[in-house]
Amino acid sequence: MSKNALVTVTAVSDALSIETRPFNSVLMITKTIDIKSATTNNPIVITSASQLLEQYPSDITATSPEYLYAKDYFGASPKPTKLFVYGELTGNYTTMLSGLDSRWTKNWFYTLPVDSTVASMGEVFSFLDGTSNYYVALFQGAENVTISDNIANVKQYPKKSGFYIAADVAEKQIANLIGSRVEFFPGSVPFSDIQLSGMIGSGYSETEKLELVGVKESSATGINICTREDQMVIIYYGKSMDGITWFDYVIAEIAIDEYMRVGLTKYLVQRNTLGNKIPADEVGRSQIKEEGLRILKEFMDREIIYGESAVDEDGNRLFNVTVYQVSNRTVEMKYSVVYKGAIIKAKVMIELSSINGN
Repeated sequence: MSKNALVTVTAVSDALSIETRPFNSVLMITKTIDIKSATTNNPIVITSASQLLEQYPSDITATSPEYLYAKDYFGASPKPTKLFVYGELTGNYTTMLSGLDSRWTKNWFYTLPVDSTVASMGEVFSFLDGTSNYYVALFQGAENVTISDNIANVKQYPKKSGFYIAADVAEKQIANLIGSRVEFFPGSVPFSDIQLSGMIGSGYSETEKLELVGVKESSATGINICTREDQMVIIYYGKSMDGITWFDYVIAEIAIDEYMRVGLTKYLVQRNTLGNKIPADEVGRSQIKEEGLRILKEFMDREIIYGESAVDEDGNRLFNVTVYQVSNRTVEMKYSVVYKGAIIKAKVMIELSSINGN
């Protein structure tokens, strides 16, 4: 997704089952209870919050954070179909996630901890920084966390792979938000299209809102908030925790890179299997380029990135694909695309510039 990204694809001779990872897969993790498959030591999958009460009656109640997160997740609209859940009693998120990344690699994309203290956030980012796979994390401050504590928490971890919501209510609004959002690929853009379902909304004052989210495109933190205005839940959000990058952009960046690598690999494997090998010449480069354009067109059609004819104010193209080399085992190409950006509530006076992908 990022400009000047170099995509190297090595074709293998027997992998027609190659598939893109599930970008709609959410993993909820907890450190207060053991929740895992007895046979595989991997997460369980649930289709409703009540399943947690039924399967863990002595550990999870209707007031447990695990249940509350799951309840608001499945209360989203459109309603998600599943949620992966994993827990280790007295566990550490770094160790927990590292183990899953080894034995259950790339089977999830969004990581949703039920404990979003600054210590737990540090454990999650320790994992994210140490893995070669790409995941993103979602956090919500506790109900009793002050404005200053919210700001301090996020300032400690200015990460573009994290999304943080401040809320002064007991509801798990981040779970409701991501439950609405998991069908991003395929799905709608941007994050700000989503309306929370059945949420009360926070009661921050205008001064507190501006203190939390800032008033410019680049802010000191990437805090996002939910408030109730005119009988509707209004969401002020979109920023990653680095205070600069739009969270949609991070998701699109990871997904497009992977769609390109997996899609082109699968294309080469299928051609080779059919005895129609891509020639290592200009014709082959043209064929690879056309397949790359076809993959990127999926993102253009969903209004995620600018299309082939788009230019900036200086006339520079916002979309380009170039294939440099096609050899026996390797394809090298460069693609430059620009994410269309997100729109958030204008009352906050956010200044946007989607040309640079922010």
